[in-house]
Amino acid sequence: MSAPEDQKEKQLPETDRENLPGLRATTPAERQRAFRILFACLLGLGMGQNLFFAILPPIARDLGMSEVDTSLIFSLSAFLWVLSSTFWGRRSDVIGRKPVIMIGLTGFAVSTTGFALVVLAGLSNWISLALVFPMLMFVRAIFGTFGSGAQPSAQAYVADRTSRSERASAVASLGAAFGIGLVVGPGFAAALANIHILAPFFAVAAIAFVSAIAIWIFLPERTPPKRKKRRWDKSLKVSMQDPRVLSAIVMAIALAFSMTSLVQHVASDLAAMLGMTSPRAVRWTGILLMGAVGAAAAAPIWVILPLSKLPRPARDENEKPKLALTDRRVIPILIMGVVLAFSQTIAMQTVAFYFIDKLHLDSKEAAQMVGVALMAMAMATLFAQIGLIQRFNLSVQFLLRWGAGITAIAFVLMGFGDSYGLLVAAFALSGLGFGFLRPGLQAKGSLMVSPNEQGAIAGIIGSTAATGHIINPLIGMPLYQWMPEAPYFLGAGLMLCFLAYVAFHPSVRDMSDSIEEDEDPDIHVH
Repeated sequence: MSAPEDQKEKQLPETDRENLPGLRATTPAERQRAFRILFACLLGLGMGQNLFFAILPPIARDLGMSEVDTSLIFSLSAFLWVLSSTFWGRRSDVIGRKPVIMIGLTGFAVSTTGFALVVLAGLSNWISLALVFPMLMFVRAIFGTFGSGAQPSAQAYVADRTSRSERASAVASLGAAFGIGLVVGPGFAAALANIHILAPFFAVAAIAFVSAIAIWIFLPERTPPKRKKRRWDKSLKVSMQDPRVLSAIVMAIALAFSMTSLVQHVASDLAAMLGMTSPRAVRWTGILLMGAVGAAAAAPIWVILPLSKLPRPARDENEKPKLALTDRRVIPILIMGVVLAFSQTIAMQTVAFYFIDKLHLDSKEAAQMVGVALMAMAMATLFAQIGLIQRFNLSVQFLLRWGAGITAIAFVLMGFGDSYGLLVAAFALSGLGFGFLRPGLQAKGSLMVSPNEQGAIAGIIGSTAATGHIINPLIGMPLYQWMPEAPYFLGAGLMLCFLAYVAFHPSVRDMSDSIEEDEDPDIHVH
C-alpha cells in the first residue's frame, strides 16, 4: 500500500476501515446529481412556504381569526422547530444526512396534508370553528417536530462535499432552490386555486412525498454513519424522564384545548366577571386559563423528576464534546440568526393583512396581489443567490453588511408605502437583502466550526429561523394591531442593529475574506 493510501486509511474511522475495499470517492458527476436532487426537494419546500403566507390570512379572516390568532398557529410549530432542529442536525452527524432529509420531507408532507384537511373541514362546517384552531396548531406541530430536519441536513450534506472556498456558493445554491420555490409558489397556487383554494396544499404535499422517495432511491451517501460510541447515540435520545420534555408536552396539550367549546364557555363567564365581553377577550381568557392549568400541571413534574436525577451518559475520553449554544463561536450566530428570523417573519406574516388594510382589498383580491408581491420578493432573493453570489463569489462580510443595509431601506419603504407599486417594490428590495443575509449567515456558521460539527451548526442555524414565529405573535402582531406601519419600522431598526453588530463585533468584523482550503483530503468520500 502506498504512503498516501496508508495515511488515508488511518484517517478513516475504524468501522470504515473494515469496509475500505468497497468504499470509493463520490465522482463530480455523482455530486452534481446529488445537488440537483436536493435542489428539487428544497424547491418543493419553498413552494409550500409561500402558500401559507399568501392563502392563510384571507382564509383566517373568513374564519373569524385575528392577526394574532393566525400568527399563533405557527407559534407551537416554531417552538418545536427550535427544539428539534438542533437535535436533527446532530442526529444527522450520527445516522447520516440522507435518513434525516427523508424524515423532514415526510413530516412536511403529512403536516401540509393535515393542514389542508382541517381547513377544508372548517370551511365546510364539518367541525366547529372552536376546534379548527387547536387542530391547525397540532398539524403544524408535526411539521415543527419532523420537518425541521430537512434543511439543516441538506446543508450539512453539501458542506460535507465542498471545500471551504466553495461553501458559500454551494450553500447559496440550496438557498436559491428554496427561492425558486418561493417564486413558483404563488403562480402555482393561482393556477390550482381555480380548482379549489386548498388544491395547492395537496399538490405540494404530493411533491414532498415524491421528493422523499427520490432521496431514498437516488441520493448517494456511501460513508457509513459515524458510530463513535453507543453511549453517544443514547445521549441524543429524548428521555421521557426529562422534566423539560414532559412540561412542554403538558403545556402543548393544555393550550390545544384552550379553544374547545367547554373551555370557551368557562372563559366567557370569567371574562364577563371582569367586564370583558368581546370575542377576542374571551378567546385570550381561554388561552391564559389553559396556560395556567398547564403550568400548574407541569410544576409537580419538576419535583418528581428533577434535572439532577437525569442519567448522564459517560463520555469517552477521546470523544469530542457537542457543540454548545454557549460556545463562543455559536453566540454571534445565534444573535444574528434570531434578529434575522424576527425581521423576516415580520415581513412574511403581516404582508397579506397589510395589503388588505392598506389598499382596502377583499380576500380574493388580496390573495392575488399578495402573491405578486411575494413572487417579486422571491425573484429578488433568487437573483441575489444565483445572479450575484454565484457569479461574483461574494464574501461573507459583503453578504451580511450589504444585506442588512438593503433590508433596512426596504422596511422603511414598507412603512411609508401607500400604493401597490411602491409596496411591491419594497418587498422586492427586502427579498434582495434577505437573499444576501441567509446564505451569508449559513456560510459564516459553517466556516466557524470543524467538519465534524457541520450538522450541529446547521441545526442551530435552522432552529434560529423558527424563533421569529415565536416572537412575532408577542411583539410584531400586537404592534400591527396598534399601528399597521409599526412592525416595519421595528424591522428597519433591527436591521440597523444587525448591521452595527456585523461591523463592530470582533468575531464577525475580523473574519478574513480570504478562506483557506480544507486540509482534509476526504471531503468527497461519501
